[in-house]
Amino acid sequence: MPHKLGFIIVFNLKLKIKNIFVFCLFPLILFYVYSVTYLPEDNLLFLTNLSVLFLSFVGMVLEPDKKYTLSKMVFVFVFFFFGVVPLNDELNNNLYWGGKQIDIFFKIVANFLILIGLLAFSMGTKVKLKIANQLASALPDIKKINFFFVALVFGAVAFLILYGNSFNLPRLLFRGVASDLVSVAFVELGQMETLIFNNFIRSMPILLLVIFFYFYRKNKQSFTNVDRIRFRTFVFLFFVLAIILVAPTSVPRFQAAALYIPLIIVFTKIWERAFSMQLTILGALLVALPFLDKFRHLNPETFNWSLDLDFLNHGHFDAYQNFVRVIEIDFFSSGQQLLGALLFFVPRSFWESKPVGSGAALAELAGYDFSNISMPFIAEGFINFGVIGVAIFMFLFGLILGNLDRIAWSMKGKGIDGLFLYYYYFLFGMVFFILRGDLMSSFAYTVGLTVAFWFLVFLLKASGMRYRL
Repeated sequence: MPHKLGFIIVFNLKLKIKNIFVFCLFPLILFYVYSVTYLPEDNLLFLTNLSVLFLSFVGMVLEPDKKYTLSKMVFVFVFFFFGVVPLNDELNNNLYWGGKQIDIFFKIVANFLILIGLLAFSMGTKVKLKIANQLASALPDIKKINFFFVALVFGAVAFLILYGNSFNLPRLLFRGVASDLVSVAFVELGQMETLIFNNFIRSMPILLLVIFFYFYRKNKQSFTNVDRIRFRTFVFLFFVLAIILVAPTSVPRFQAAALYIPLIIVFTKIWERAFSMQLTILGALLVALPFLDKFRHLNPETFNWSLDLDFLNHGHFDAYQNFVRVIEIDFFSSGQQLLGALLFFVPRSFWESKPVGSGAALAELAGYDFSNISMPFIAEGFINFGVIGVAIFMFLFGLILGNLDRIAWSMKGKGIDGLFLYYYYFLFGMVFFILRGDLMSSFAYTVGLTVAFWFLVFLLKASGMRYRL
């Protein structure tokens, strides 16, 4: 007992020292951010921006023993998109999508609302729900697996993905392909078929890979040497095929993040070091995002490998400005946008007045020259229920993510390896997508990914046969 107590004291002391060291770095980080971007001349704008940077920084570095959590992902997003990007916009006078100049008053209001949202979110993360643990414990597990059945499912999914891409390799591997590369006519899909294909089927190769690897890792101690070799061979084959079928250059960036972050967690130890998640995400925003963007409209004659920071002045980072526009034009829907997001699966042929996504709705109201724009989650709260909606949306988001984090890290702390953890890993990219928005598209994809994951789990569980070749 004394030895255990001594270990706890030393461990907590190390954590406190680490926290103190990180907080001492904040003034240096702050000085760097303002020196390379813009120091607001308006005192209130400066103070509110500084507060956003500080609170989000605190949120993403606290509890270093929990190396990666969904809640920390929220604070990373706010730090960059609502703290750093607005300063860069001021420096370069960025006005997205043909929008007019914005009065500084609305930026200050937006910053105050972001601060309210951060506080509400933090409060939500502290609320523990007993039902969350009950639901997590009620989730299915896979006790036995059938090699042939898994291979059959993987083959069927691979065929559907190849068919959806007309068996055309360039189209399969690259999101945007110049017309002269395409020699096979595209398979034309209807709206509902496209929704099912993109949100449900396309993710399955990586979902299957992760589920199969979970079963192997959990049961490998009971396997014979022959079984281990067979499993490792299948894992390797599934890994290679999954990368080909769902290449990061072939899917939207949010989908690439949702599918490849779990591979980082499961197959590497990159995120096992304190603060590595935060640095990885921030680095990805500066490197991976602009690189993947080059494949949206691929043309070998104009393609280049160079990277520069000019992409920060493009519409990829319009979330903050769109939020400010929402406040400026007083975009208010009395809950209609939320209803449209929750009922995303209802075809417009049955619901003629179904709302469009909040991003597209703002584009029309503000007279933008482009409609496929983002709408951050915090702005969705304002659009639906005003200022109180900001607090409610962020509190509930914190409530959900906080409980998911507690369940996950309780399992990891106890050494429990359950399927919930592997599903949890897929939520990191989805949280980022939801935060950037809009809610209708992000919620639809999150539901699709969730249904696809647990559908495959039930399918493999139902095969009910002992693993064999």
